[in-house]
Amino acid sequence: MEYHSDKASMVLKILGSLREKGRCLGRASIIYIDDREIHLDDVRKALGNLLYMKATVDLWITLNTCRYL
Repeated sequence: MEYHSDKASMVLKILGSLREKGRCLGRASIIYIDDREIHLDDVRKALGNLLYMKATVDLWITLNTCRYL
């Protein structure tokens, strides 16, 4: 984990690492999860329009919903 605000570079680094291991992901396979939207524009500029979940809202709802399924 890298502790800096350049989330777009971090996501690209993760994708590059996965590609090196033969695991290529399409943009439709990526869900960007963060607790703040401040980095979302930069991530979308680097990766295109991808699915975003706000960790403190959307992820909580999803996890709690899954408990009841």
